[in-house]
Amino acid sequence: MLDVSDGVVRPELLQELDCQIQLPTKWERVYFEEKGLQRASFDERRRFLRANLRTKGLMRLRSVLPGISRAPRLYVIYTYNIARAGIAFLHSQQLFPEEICELWLPKSQLPQKVMIVEVVQCTYVGENCYLIGAQLIVNDITSAETRNPNPSLH
Repeated sequence: MLDVSDGVVRPELLQELDCQIQLPTKWERVYFEEKGLQRASFDERRRFLRANLRTKGLMRLRSVLPGISRAPRLYVIYTYNIARAGIAFLHSQQLFPEEICELWLPKSQLPQKVMIVEVVQCTYVGENCYLIGAQLIVNDITSAETRNPNPSLH
């Protein structure tokens, strides 16, 4: 089994795991090229500015909703954008609000080792492609044990 216990995503981990996300045809050529801040719309309700962050990462579910059966494993994800309080990413499966995930991104993208996030929304983009919006709970695995109020997530 692949291990990311040291919190570092090594390139070989991303290559060994099969990515099951199918980008829509219109996104295939330009998806990873988009960089920089996203423009806010006139009726923007978000608290913080978002920046495009297009890279591969890893995800593991820490808790799922009762009645949903998921195998404990690592998944390849594509990040979409990031803000001070959350992140959006693409995943091959539908996730549901209140599910908790651990995200690992390449060290060159963000300084923290792991982000623990709670899913707040999921949008169908296409076959095997869901846009997941998640709020940041903890941004470093070492602080997760001291700051996470729900001990059942450890």
